[in-house]
Amino acid sequence: MNYEVDFSDNYAETKYGKIFYKQHKGAEKSSPIIFIHGLGADTRSWLRTVDSLVDNLDIYLIDLLGHGKSDAPNIDYKVNVQVSVLREFIEKLDINPIIVGHSYGGWVTALYASLYDTQAIVLEDSAGFYNEDYSKNTYGEKEILYKKVMQLAGNHDYVIKSIINSDNTEFYLNKEILSKIKTPTLIVWGRDDETVSIDIGRKLNEYIIGSKLTIIENAGHVSHYSQSEIFSKTLTEFLQFLKGKQKSKQC
Repeated sequence: MNYEVDFSDNYAETKYGKIFYKQHKGAEKSSPIIFIHGLGADTRSWLRTVDSLVDNLDIYLIDLLGHGKSDAPNIDYKVNVQVSVLREFIEKLDINPIIVGHSYGGWVTALYASLYDTQAIVLEDSAGFYNEDYSKNTYGEKEILYKKVMQLAGNHDYVIKSIINSDNTEFYLNKEILSKIKTPTLIVWGRDDETVSIDIGRKLNEYIIGSKLTIIENAGHVSHYSQSEIFSKTLTEFLQFLKGKQKSKQC
């Protein structure tokens, strides 16, 4: 499917403002899939990914609050705010989705799944894990991260500073929070990720009961872009696994 041609542009209203999303209508009874980008990115992050996926999938690409074409209110951007916005979005569309989250979007996805039911989740090189070696988060030096993110076009200075500097202590991913995730979970990590260590992926795999860890070779922090075909193949296999699981339940 083509990002530019096959997706419609839409907005959903939430208590924090409008959320922009692109939708590709899939086949009837197709499970809805929400893709959530990383810090400072937007729906365009998934351009190569959707290009490698089949046309019958029901897909929603969203811009997180403060990102892309979504509203950017002057608030404290704690990660739970993004979770609240995601919850409103899902309720308004009245869907029970599979959620795919990359990096910061993975943090939002994991925290959401620890609080609410959802069909399944995919965590790609997820940020947000409590680790003293990373100053209690997996971003490392905040100033370096800020400069790196602000090089991406269209980002709001106060939004990125708020996200990086917010006190998210109670929302960091840890054993207690991750053990609350009961939905089928696929964890995907780039072997050469220098932003969030593959050791974090192994910890997520250990703490999320029944999860599966897939490591993509010759990939860094953004395997869905650098190795889009392999990432999409991995995702497709997971979707097929979920479909088979649903069929066996119906028998």
